Amino acid sequence: MSRRNLHGINSIAVGVLALWLIAGVKRLQIYRDAHAGYLLEVLERMGWLTDASHSDAQLKAWDPFSLNDGTAITVAFGFGIYLALAAIGSALWAQRRDEDNLYLSAGFMCGSCALVYADYAWGMAAMLAGAAAMLLLRSRTRTVIPR
Repeated sequence: MSRRNLHGINSIAVGVLALWLIAGVKRLQIYRDAHAGYLLEVLERMGWLTDASHSDAQLKAWDPFSLNDGTAITVAFGFGIYLALAAIGSALWAQRRDEDNLYLSAGFMCGSCALVYADYAWGMAAMLAGAAAMLLLRSRTRTVIPR
């Protein structure tokens, strides 16, 4: 791996991770509707959570930092969007540094596809804005060769 293509390769890795995370979260959202509490049951079986006694059940005020399936999925989804934006940003930075187009294009597409999979309208808007920025960067670095 060349240090010259570091940001382009980084955008691929982060973009693939974002796509994988958002696809997994979308799948978990579908599965969660049919199996409420499944993620917490898995963590409890692994020994990461302790089982509260059922006799201690009481009504508590809503806490935004409470751990449940909904907040875990929301945090993972938000992190996936952050990774997708980071992949697009890293691809744009690689273009600005004039790195190899193969790496940065693949990273840009992975990040864009992750955003489109998360939300179609916002993902397409981000893809178009990123493509416009990429074209501006490419036109800025293009040099005219005299004849």
